[in-house]
Amino acid sequence: VQKLDTAEVTVNGSTQQMTLPTNLSDLAPGTEVEVSFTFRNQRADSYMEVRTAFAPMTVEINGKQVFSCGEREDRPSFMKDPGTIVHFVPLQTLGNVRVTLHYTSPASRNSLSISALRVANQSGLFRDMMMRMGVELAGSFVMLLFGILLTIVSFMVVQLDRSGMILLWLGGFMALTGLWGCSGSDMSHFFLNVPNLWYLLNYLSFFCMLLPLEYLVEESVKFRHKKPGFILRVIHMIAILTALVLQMTGTLMFLQSVRFFQVFLPVSVFFYTAMVIYEAVWRRNKAGMLWMMPMLIMCVSCIMELVYYANCIAYDTSRYFLIGSLIFCIFMCMIGGVQIRRSIQVSRREREQEYQLYLMNREVDEQKKYQDSLLEHERELRRQRHDYRHQLTVLQEYLKEGRLDELKSY
Repeated sequence: VQKLDTAEVTVNGSTQQMTLPTNLSDLAPGTEVEVSFTFRNQRADSYMEVRTAFAPMTVEINGKQVFSCGEREDRPSFMKDPGTIVHFVPLQTLGNVRVTLHYTSPASRNSLSISALRVANQSGLFRDMMMRMGVELAGSFVMLLFGILLTIVSFMVVQLDRSGMILLWLGGFMALTGLWGCSGSDMSHFFLNVPNLWYLLNYLSFFCMLLPLEYLVEESVKFRHKKPGFILRVIHMIAILTALVLQMTGTLMFLQSVRFFQVFLPVSVFFYTAMVIYEAVWRRNKAGMLWMMPMLIMCVSCIMELVYYANCIAYDTSRYFLIGSLIFCIFMCMIGGVQIRRSIQVSRREREQEYQLYLMNREVDEQKKYQDSLLEHERELRRQRHDYRHQLTVLQEYLKEGRLDELKSY
């Protein structure tokens, strides 16, 4: 793969040599930016990997337009700018080649990211993408599949015990994290070239990703003070709905709403980590002790991801957070299995105790019925003895008075 990382960049009539990738800032919406590469192509089957993020782009080879993307008619009406687009453009020209990329800066931001140009045949470009992003994509895909599987399994476990909700929330977190990793990878565009769909899935999964985690922590640790977590979750859900409404109405793109979530989501992780440490250290909560290590791993991965994002010119993958999430999920699968097993054992003992109590109550009821029948029998005997004494008295009276006919009749 031939990587072309030096280009002539023209902005508002001013041209200068730049090293790519780079980020042009302080651009007015709709600013025309021209990026030109000059190189020698020696292969007839060469392709160029061109990439644009949130900006329409046209590609010219030796002054002839060969490709365009991101135009108004190529995206829904609620999207002010196109999503990220990755495309392999055939060169079909040998010898000296001048490639010019014409960008139109986004309407929703004042900056434009420009990537280096890569040239090779298709297999070479694919191998290069695999080496740069294959590990993250594979890990994200595994998390997505395993999260879906875990969610399905949780519905069966919930039938046995309510603690199966732990698997449901863990599966939701894994599935959304995996979907975020897959939809944010340039390789996904190679397998399925639907940039508008990937744009929506990428941001929606990012916005919703930590919501199952928040419920998972609440379900597992059983915080004594539930109100702060409840308030945080309500704010999170309101923010998601607000961002969705603003995007669907064309008012504010996810690209702009994401700034809030880039602050809110790490704050949520740090908040729940502090709550877990408090429960583990001050309240001696056993579940909190189990959760300390996974939550600290999430915190470290968040910090590393934020540092990487702040210092990266061309942000292409969220590798640190994805790796941290994968390690976190492995820990949580083990911890969740232990907690569910304990919960099922406790539930089984409770059911056995309930059954024994039921049997005891049945026995008490039967004994009460038996005592009642004995009392009734005793009352009947007393009544019969009373009647018998009365009859003897009558007989004695008849005999004493000599009323033999009446005695015989009686």
